Amino acid sequence: MRLSVLLSLSVTLSLLTCCSFSYGADPVQETPLPGLVLTNASVFRYEDMKLSVEIRAGLLELYDGDSLWAGENLLFAQYKKNSGEIDSEGKAGYMLINDKDELYYLGGPLVFSLFDDGLDIVAPDIRWNRRLHHLSASREGMVEVRTDEGSIIRGSGFFADTLSGRFAFSGGVSGILTESGREEGE
Repeated sequence: MRLSVLLSLSVTLSLLTCCSFSYGADPVQETPLPGLVLTNASVFRYEDMKLSVEIRAGLLELYDGDSLWAGENLLFAQYKKNSGEIDSEGKAGYMLINDKDELYYLGGPLVFSLFDDGLDIVAPDIRWNRRLHHLSASREGMVEVRTDEGSIIRGSGFFADTLSGRFAFSGGVSGILTESGREEGE
């Protein structure tokens, strides 16, 4: 009788220890790990066999299967489609790119120059939706826009449509507007 009880007890214990119940995901596995980490990296993107974007980063992380990139200490340039000339360039403390959805986040602080438009943008952060051609900053972030003619406009709630070249602020705005180098007022 003792043997049958011991055998029964050992079978029951082995069944209980062999079964595993998932009470939640392992917190270590929930944090995505990059598939590739590069330091002092240079990245070149080509479209139609022509250089379209160049990124230089102190640290660059690429996440497999998610089309996500993260980087620190960046210099970047976007080239015109047919001429090979730089269209825009800038620098940022950090970036997050969702390449699949064409969403780009830059910050920490950011300086961005659009050469054809004669604009320099200085901001704590910027979000660019490439599909919609929308550029925006955080609602509270103070953005400064400088033109080649000498205008300087500062405000919060920055939004721009990169197709039309128009921008606006939803918060307070201040600055100096000039026309062809002539000061018009504050």
